[in-house]
Amino acid sequence: MASETCRQLAARTERELLDNILPFWLEQAPDREQGGFWARVSPDLQVRERSPRGLILTTRILWTGNRGEGTAHYKAYDRTWDIAVPGKAPVHCSNDPLLGGDPGKMNPEDLLLSALSACHMLWYLHLAADAGVVVVAYEDQARGVMAETPNGGGHFTSVVLLPTVTIQPGADPALAAHLHARAHELCFIANS
Repeated sequence: MASETCRQLAARTERELLDNILPFWLEQAPDREQGGFWARVSPDLQVRERSPRGLILTTRILWTGNRGEGTAHYKAYDRTWDIAVPGKAPVHCSNDPLLGGDPGKMNPEDLLLSALSACHMLWYLHLAADAGVVVVAYEDQARGVMAETPNGGGHFTSVVLLPTVTIQPGADPALAAHLHARAHELCFIANS
């Protein structure tokens, strides 16, 4: 009897979600300019455009390092994997070479440092475009410093972004330089 009640509840919940909740949000709250959905709708079905917005992100990590023995012992497997985000090309990765990884593949530390640098760059380019500062080239030689902890783990102790930005002649170099501080404030990854 109890399992039948659970099945009935699950079926009712699924019907409510598919028949009412999702169609409501699809009809009432899409953000047609930026994509996604607004977070709040008032009781009279008005979108609250100043409400916070957010994203739900997913990724899939596929270990590719099984040489046939799995993790039977420490040297029996490769420290390789693929990042497989649906709809995107896979990224082949490995552990840091100092820890037995493939030096020709990105490792987690490379990815974190690159993500931080790229996030800053993308915000900077957005702000520059909004401010009328035409950027014609951007390169960052970001540097991260890591420290090992007594328990064998570790962490980044610092990250320094060192962007070189080329702006169009006639653009305001002081404004261009100032935009970096605002980009840092807005970068999702720097604020995580």
